[in-house]
Amino acid sequence: MATLLNIALINAVTVLPLAALALGVSRFARRPALTHALWVLVLLKFVTPPLFHLPVTIEVPAADVGHVSNVPIFPSDSGPLNHSQAVTAPLTRAAETAASSVTPVAIVESRIVRQETPSLFASTLKTCSTYWAKRPDVWSILLTGWLAGTALWMTWQLVRAVRFRRRVLRDAISSSELQDQTDQLAAALGLRRVPRVLIVDAAVSPMLWGCGSRAKLLFPADLAERLDDDARATLLTHELAHFARGDHWVRLLELIAIGLFWWHPVVWWARQQIEASEEECCDAWVVGQFPNTPKLYAEALLDTIDYLCERRPALPPVACGLGQAHFLRHRLTKIMRGAAPKAMSPRVRFALALIAALLLPMQPFVFGSANIASLRTDSVFDPSVAPFDLISPPDEPSAPTMDSPAFSSSAETMSPAVAPASLPVSRSKIARGEKIWSTAASPAGRFVVRATTARRIVLTDLSTNADTDLSDQRITAVAFAPDGEWFAAAAQDGRITIWDSARGELLRTVLTHADALCSVAISPRGQTIAAGSRDGTVLMVDLATGESLANLPTYPSAVNCVRFSSDGRQLAVAVGDWMSNGRGEVALLNAINGQTVATLTCATSPGALTFASNDELIVGMWDGRTQLWNLVNRQVAGSAMAVKNVVSAAAFSPDNPALREVIFVAEEPNPSEEPSPLAVLRSLFANPTSPVK
Repeated sequence: MATLLNIALINAVTVLPLAALALGVSRFARRPALTHALWVLVLLKFVTPPLFHLPVTIEVPAADVGHVSNVPIFPSDSGPLNHSQAVTAPLTRAAETAASSVTPVAIVESRIVRQETPSLFASTLKTCSTYWAKRPDVWSILLTGWLAGTALWMTWQLVRAVRFRRRVLRDAISSSELQDQTDQLAAALGLRRVPRVLIVDAAVSPMLWGCGSRAKLLFPADLAERLDDDARATLLTHELAHFARGDHWVRLLELIAIGLFWWHPVVWWARQQIEASEEECCDAWVVGQFPNTPKLYAEALLDTIDYLCERRPALPPVACGLGQAHFLRHRLTKIMRGAAPKAMSPRVRFALALIAALLLPMQPFVFGSANIASLRTDSVFDPSVAPFDLISPPDEPSAPTMDSPAFSSSAETMSPAVAPASLPVSRSKIARGEKIWSTAASPAGRFVVRATTARRIVLTDLSTNADTDLSDQRITAVAFAPDGEWFAAAAQDGRITIWDSARGELLRTVLTHADALCSVAISPRGQTIAAGSRDGTVLMVDLATGESLANLPTYPSAVNCVRFSSDGRQLAVAVGDWMSNGRGEVALLNAINGQTVATLTCATSPGALTFASNDELIVGMWDGRTQLWNLVNRQVAGSAMAVKNVVSAAAFSPDNPALREVIFVAEEPNPSEEPSPLAVLRSLFANPTSPVK
């Protein structure tokens, strides 16, 4: 449901420039067929899902609630979170000084990047994001109103159609004389199929009602008696023109688009412009078919309007009539002046088809959170792919990326989008067009492991610019030792291996599991390795003895991430199906005996974890929502909205700072408060602010 909602909101915004183009053409070009086609494209854009997007990101400033300090909020000896202000988790632990021959990468603490002169657009988005962060229930109310309006619209149209069928079509009869005349006119127009003609005893406009082969041409009995054969032929030709053009299918598109986007002014404007253009095009068909008698057609229209004004009937849903009376003067003027082009040239049709093929499935931009995480994380992995699955990365990045790892070379505040010039990253192993998905760096910053969208894993020694390609090892996750001299790697073949960081050589295989491994972590003292498997198994190995810790729990879903606390006493385990929007959990295990200490319920599957301190845990979930849990009282202390691929990138390694860069909005949970209906509804749309128990 969250995905459908995102598509709807994206289409509601991206349709605006296309509507502006259609409006400009309709104002300056007397080509109703072209105008009609452009406005139909506008309606199609409303209901067409974005299949691909351009690498353009509109940055949405993060909500700024209260004062945010530049001082790290979670040092190693910090206490619980102060909930009176918005909080940030540190970028990473302070970097240690490397050897004199090494050019170290200084990894700075958390900081807020502020714009000195924010634009009006950025200020407006920041105000809105702050408001939604403070009032999450308002979003649920608006979403409920949206769906309720759609249900009411569809119900109303259904009721109107049923009433029309009962009141008008119940006594409709066939007329062989009128059907023969219609068949002759259809043959003159070159139509292979002819709609069935029915005479109705009601004051309605001559109309084409229905879709596809079930479309019927309805003609009022009283009007048929008033008009002679020639005048009646012009009106029948008008309705046949609607049928030949497929306007009855456009009525169905209007019904769906308005039902889904009834609150959007463009959809109503498009409907008005489409119907006006259709009438002009059908008038052109009639004038082209009867070039010597435009006055006769104009008089037939006047007689029809005079007939309809007696009761002022309205068209039923999915019907094509003669149009409204207020548009009559404009139409009559054009009829008497001569026929406008009734159809587009083949070149124009080809150009419109090409434009439709390019624009309809395209999303011209994506919204990104303008915080450090979205600006500095080299995360371009497909959000629909599991964080441990590097088999099928996307061909196109979903956000602007940098070719170098996301680290800063200075401890002073700087724009995170600027790559440090002093960072000696070798690009010999990163092919042109290849993008960095996730990075992991040793504590001193000398060694970097990068996962790319080309399904490759590259180890780089920044002191020598030496690269080692580890792609053939099918590595899914890495974790550096505390001294950075070696790192552990988890693989799709179930192996946990130890590698020499400087030489890029395999030292030994710790163990081999029966299923693919999703995550790996090393205890703070470097004595224990933990891993999570796709089959729900948690593995822990003592490196000194080589023995595996027994009696560890096994879970029904994949273990997406495992992380040690900073004191090494706890192991956090993220469990859930990353490929679906189902509930998940985070289990806190005793790192010594493997017993479960606590279980945190998540509204969607957790994909990545990181300890902010011994008492605070950051959880990144399936929908991009991140939560800061207070492990003392087992409550959510803060929440934020990132993007799903940030969570995927953070799952690659404990050394990836993506989750620690997220800016949270503090929450004051009330354990005694029962979840409201709005909270339950919000959880259904995968946008929770706290778990619903």
